[in-house]
Amino acid sequence: MAKRLAEITVDPKTVELPSERRQRPRFQAAAPLAAGLARYAVTMEMGPNKMAMEVATEVKEDAVAWLVTDTMKGPQVPRPDRTWLDRNSLAAKRRSIAQGPMSFELASRRARQRAR
Repeated sequence: MAKRLAEITVDPKTVELPSERRQRPRFQAAAPLAAGLARYAVTMEMGPNKMAMEVATEVKEDAVAWLVTDTMKGPQVPRPDRTWLDRNSLAAKRRSIAQGPMSFELASRRARQRAR
């Protein structure tokens, strides 16, 4: 074990950082997003219990982004889930989720930095 430790031990003073920061590959959408509405039925099963629900997904153009709204209607309160996507990259910029008395507001790091 001591031999292996000696082999993998590195002096921190000799470590060099890369000269350039690597860029992450950009996401490319397979097809352009189109405004519209889709509705479909969902059945959740857990053992002998079944719960039927309806889901609607609406895509529309907002002033600065695409707004995708998923609304799930079931035995409980409808649950809207809204996501704002960048028009070019389709990267999520902001998200708003509501479920009963709770709601969540999320924003990407870039969106928060631009707001400052």
